[in-house]
Amino acid sequence: MRKSLILFLIAALAVPVGIGPNGITARQALAQSSSAVYQQGVSSYTGAQDATISNQYIEWSDTGVTETTGVLRSYVKVETGKPTYEKRALLKFTNLNLPAGATVTGAKLTLVVTDWESGYSNIPQTVLKGYYLNTSWNINAQKLGWLYRDDPNVAWSAQGGKGTGDILAGKSFTITGFNASGDQTKTVDLDAGVVQNWLNNPSSNHGLIIINETGAGGGSPTIHSSEDANSSLRPKLEITYMVSQGTTPEEPAPNENQAPTVILTSPTMVTDYTSPAEIMLAANATDDGSITKVEFYQGATKLGEDMSAPYQYMWTNVAAGAYTVHAKATDNQGASAFSPSITAVSYTHLTLPTIYSV
Repeated sequence: MRKSLILFLIAALAVPVGIGPNGITARQALAQSSSAVYQQGVSSYTGAQDATISNQYIEWSDTGVTETTGVLRSYVKVETGKPTYEKRALLKFTNLNLPAGATVTGAKLTLVVTDWESGYSNIPQTVLKGYYLNTSWNINAQKLGWLYRDDPNVAWSAQGGKGTGDILAGKSFTITGFNASGDQTKTVDLDAGVVQNWLNNPSSNHGLIIINETGAGGGSPTIHSSEDANSSLRPKLEITYMVSQGTTPEEPAPNENQAPTVILTSPTMVTDYTSPAEIMLAANATDDGSITKVEFYQGATKLGEDMSAPYQYMWTNVAAGAYTVHAKATDNQGASAFSPSITAVSYTHLTLPTIYSV
């Protein structure tokens, strides 16, 4: 019994359309959960972009030190006798192609982080903060850096790309739990609404900026970039989403049953009757379903019935007089209808009878 029940439930979930009493039974189609993974060079994906921007040597160059290849860096550097400087990582996944109508239910960012150099005793306390960028940046711009995000001199709203106009307010994520050596894989949840907007409006996809907010001298982890020789170490975005399989038409409401139609074909207006007469009562009846019976009446008195075509009844020993007759047809759903009445006259002598409609 349990096995049969399980099979039935599986079948019910897998096959949203069945056959009902009125034809196709339509059910709300189930939404299918899927996921898509974007990692540079994996499964032909090539849309990842990343860079490190820095105010190092900003006094000599308005771009500072910008790196669009190699590892990504995110730290505040303090060196004796030298100006303190900071590095921040930019990261963006473009060409996020999902099926039309996909609804994002979750998104995860995976980074492989490692130590850059020794001499930082508080690496376990390192805090990396990720922010969603609200303004574009051009990976190919010669001016891309701490001051500018695009050529010729398109500036961030604040130096370093964390101004009020640069990031989405109230949305961020945090990466912690580092140790002092070796590759460490870090996976964080991204805001599903932001990622949904990236899909719906690709022009709004400006990616992320990752900032070390531990403080001066607080750890110097680096992040394997999308150019890493080992593709498995490159930044990875995984999106889970639902796609409705479409809403199948609702089960049509049962068609309203139509009453049958019926008409007497006998007697006719050209038939003579001499009493005691035998009068053949016959009718044609049709229906959108089927006819279950045809009854023959003289006034309110039922004379007889026939349950199959041709529908007829022999009325015998009809005495002289005028008689109004009609037929009643009933269909397979209980609907019924009456034919127009015909009056038949039976005479006791040889005068031709008169038959007329009323």
